[in-house]
Amino acid sequence: DLMGALSQVVGPTLRPRELNNVDIVFTKDKTKWSKCVVVETGFSAYTDLGFKTQGNARNFEVRQSPSVGTDGKPLGDGTVGFSYFPGYAVDVETGERLNIFFGENSVLGDSLAKTLKLLDGEVPLGSDMIYNPSSQRGTNATGIDVMGGQHYIYVTRQKYDECASIAIKLKKNNGTLTRSKAAACITWTAFPIGVNSAPLLPIEQGLIPNDMVYKLRVNNPYNQSRVYNIEKEKECTTKADMPVYEFEFTGKQAETLKQEDYEGALANVNVVPNPYYAYSTYETSQFNNTIKITNLPARAIVTIYGIDGSFIKQYNRDERGRQLSGSNLPTSTTQVYPDLDWDMKNFKDIPVASGVYLIHIVAPELGEERTIKWFGIGRKFDPSGL
Repeated sequence: DLMGALSQVVGPTLRPRELNNVDIVFTKDKTKWSKCVVVETGFSAYTDLGFKTQGNARNFEVRQSPSVGTDGKPLGDGTVGFSYFPGYAVDVETGERLNIFFGENSVLGDSLAKTLKLLDGEVPLGSDMIYNPSSQRGTNATGIDVMGGQHYIYVTRQKYDECASIAIKLKKNNGTLTRSKAAACITWTAFPIGVNSAPLLPIEQGLIPNDMVYKLRVNNPYNQSRVYNIEKEKECTTKADMPVYEFEFTGKQAETLKQEDYEGALANVNVVPNPYYAYSTYETSQFNNTIKITNLPARAIVTIYGIDGSFIKQYNRDERGRQLSGSNLPTSTTQVYPDLDWDMKNFKDIPVASGVYLIHIVAPELGEERTIKWFGIGRKFDPSGL
């Protein structure tokens, strides 16, 4: 069987961060059905009992049956192993349609299975190349598992190409390593069983009784999208674009913020240290003097005046987060730095005298302003170390 070997080859290559957020849409609209490869799900537990898969296909090889169309009838094009999944899969982060395919246990269409009457109504639902799982779980006479025909569903992280590249890797008699390249692109799999209360329709009526969306979700960081390379089962190429989301608001009306909503927005702005006694912990040598004006908004005009109203210096602050690059980032931009450094010099780059100064802050976007008094005593210039 293939799966034991694949657990060693594929298992370590698929990391949790490479799981995709997917919607599987089941629909009776055949124009939206996904052309796909059908794989053999029969394995040694059945063949050891004397059953045979069609064409002696091994587990997870392409089914050795003529391809069928959306009507369930052979296409007559000489190909094998292709059919249609009654719906489609979409990566909700990138918006791309994905390859999705299913399997069948063709043992359940074997002549011995018919002789033993393994299937209710003797319908060959495990060998007809149609996605039509039944509600039958087993047979009382033999104890052999039927499990709806074993119509596994496989969702991939690969862009939809009608499973053309997957079919090449899963051809009959390909080695385990070659088939593992296709298996490594699978991110989600399911083992559906039908229910008696809502059986599938005949394929002529579209199979699906009512449209349904099945959502597969994982928590992952907002990040650059990745593209799986089926030729290199351990490789996902990072694309430069980021996922795009659309939001719709209905029944809502925009509200204009009033001035009172902004009041107190500058209450946390402060000047440290205050008072300044010839030294602060922000200074890195005896040649610089530094105080900080903290908790500023991203946009602010900070003007420093002498106690007599004389102009000292002005900062026109307009901070923007810088766009980051690389992969697996926690955020897309840097955070805005909330502080501003004043080197205790005026607009002519001359150190100011000791005394009281007025620091006036205006936040244009908030419609608020504030004035803070600051007192500082400078220190004598220390030329040592020059």
